[in-house]
Order: sequence, then C-alpha cells, then structure tokens
Amino acid sequence: MSDMYNACKNFDEDPNIGAIVLTGSEKAFAAGADIKQMVGKNFMDCFMGNMFEEWTKITTIQKPV
Repeated sequence: MSDMYNACKNFDEDPNIGAIVLTGSEKAFAAGADIKQMVGKNFMDCFMGNMFEEWTKITTIQKPV
C-alpha cells in the first residue's frame, strides 16, 4: 500500500497528469486487505496496530483516482 500511495502522490504532483487509473493484472487485483498480512492477528492486533493507516493516505490525493 505504501508503494501505491507513493506512486499516486508522484502522479498527483505531476502537472502533466490529469487523472490516476488503478487496474489489476491478469493474475489478480485485490480491493481489500492482504490476508497474508493478517494471518495470526486478531481484531485488536489489527485495530491497535493501525494496520490500515497507509490506506487512508490515498484519500489525500487531489486528482481523480
């Protein structure tokens, strides 16, 4: 998620780009959490660890995503 945010931020700052389109590959596109990151964690581990903090950064992108 951090890589995706950084890429979107760079595109957002580029005046030659008017919109950002996210797509998946032929293999997969996940619109939710990576289950592998959650193995062995319970709700409180995820909640207290603020595991989805990176996801909220995407909302700061100003261009249409």
